[in-house]
Amino acid sequence: MGTCKTVNWKRLARKGFKVKRNQNMVLFLRSWLPVVFPAHLGVYGRSGKGIEVGGYVADPCNKFHHPGKSADIYLSASRETDLKLGSALFEMFADYPYSLGVEQVIWNRRLWLDGKDAPGCPRPFSPNAGMKAHDDHIHVTFTEESAIEWGSSTLMYLLSMIRSEIFGGK
Repeated sequence: MGTCKTVNWKRLARKGFKVKRNQNMVLFLRSWLPVVFPAHLGVYGRSGKGIEVGGYVADPCNKFHHPGKSADIYLSASRETDLKLGSALFEMFADYPYSLGVEQVIWNRRLWLDGKDAPGCPRPFSPNAGMKAHDDHIHVTFTEESAIEWGSSTLMYLLSMIRSEIFGGK
């Protein structure tokens, strides 16, 4: 079994990271997505009770979730409303990566990576590269700098625009 590069917690702590916990951006999404997109709008997530957001994992080999700078937004691509919302969130993160501090977004067999694609132009998904389909959640990884921030007015504005576009005045 191979080894993995461990997280340098001392370096991250100097930058303002919380050690072995979800960073502020993940906590922001966990707090606000269920408020902006409540279950009564038909957003069911994985439990059928609405959007859930995962983040930190204890596995030190998980270079995205272990530092707490990645969020998994649980929506199901097999449900029409979840698919619309998931696709809109994917586009938002891919279209505004620098404003939102996004490094990577994966959703429903689509992948966007900072520095490798033009905003809004996801690269082809390659299941042969060992990637999962991500049709049950959106994976979004934030830069170290944006992970420690507590959301932004830009993010709230974009979320409200998505709600208005998909759900109208509900």
